[in-house]
Amino acid sequence: MERNPGKKIRLGLFGGTFDPVHYGHINTAEEIQNKFKLTKTIFIPSHIPPHKKTPGTGSAHRLEMVRQAISGYDLFEISDTEIKRDSSSYSFQTIKHFKELHKEKPELFFIMGLDAFLEIHTWKNYPCFFSECHFIVMNRPDCSNRNPEDILPADTAAEFVYNSENSSFRHTSGYSIHYVEVTPHDISSTDIRKKIKNGRKTTGLIPEKVADYIKDHQLYR
Repeated sequence: MERNPGKKIRLGLFGGTFDPVHYGHINTAEEIQNKFKLTKTIFIPSHIPPHKKTPGTGSAHRLEMVRQAISGYDLFEISDTEIKRDSSSYSFQTIKHFKELHKEKPELFFIMGLDAFLEIHTWKNYPCFFSECHFIVMNRPDCSNRNPEDILPADTAAEFVYNSENSSFRHTSGYSIHYVEVTPHDISSTDIRKKIKNGRKTTGLIPEKVADYIKDHQLYR
């Protein structure tokens, strides 16, 4: 991590199965990066996601595909912290890891989609998240009409104050949940896996280096 004297380090934590990583992930991360002026965005492939089916592709392959995909992006990094755990990938552990990792005490921004955030009340130790870091919640195209004030878990809503000017919720701890609309990308890892399995092209959906890696290792066949 580069030091930037006099300027607060702002780290975006972008987790997911990335099975495989695609341009939807890359372009969205870049958009968030620019919007929030993040010092770095860290891609964090999960090992065993508690709320999803365990990926059929090994974690080592998914890690390497992300590494290939973000090569050339100076402000993107990759972390294997969740893959190193021989257990489910709990987000509160990941947040704690990055808070302890940097002596500079960076501002952390946990990046996630609205669909995942609406399930956050089912996550382990979820109430503590809001006192540990900022959240960037990305709106999905099919949820564009949702009232932003309806996205908070009911049992913690009283701890937030909503700012309608920037669609953010300020927690009593001082951290905020930023509710943002991002450019929609009609790309999904599920569809990409199906295309590869059926011998169809994935041009424009995944970086060429990722496509080569998938071909070389006969993934998703």
